[in-house]
Amino acid sequence: MVTLRSEGKYVLAGRMGINTPGPFAKMVISNSTAAESASSTSFAGEFATAGLGPATATFTYSTANVGQWVHTYTSTQTATIHKVSLVSTDNVYMIDHLFPVDKGVTDGETFTGTVQGLISST
Repeated sequence: MVTLRSEGKYVLAGRMGINTPGPFAKMVISNSTAAESASSTSFAGEFATAGLGPATATFTYSTANVGQWVHTYTSTQTATIHKVSLVSTDNVYMIDHLFPVDKGVTDGETFTGTVQGLISST
């Protein structure tokens, strides 16, 4: 399950003309096992380097009403990935997702982060 953060709600309100944040184009991954929380103001354990740092995700529509952000990381370290988040270009975190199963990567291994969301008018 993906948790929409309070900051993300603020930004979505901005899309309705209250605020004008940057687009959600950045994907970050983390080794934190902390539960998802809408009131969270940080992203603990965020990888900053070694091929796992913040990266621009590609956005497409996987079907008519489903948006999808994807980025493939190439690790230069051994690490365990527990969580992914989407971030605006001005560093507002929109969503967090804690993976149900840890993903271990080793030096030279790739990890593809994919976040999908239903885009509905209701």
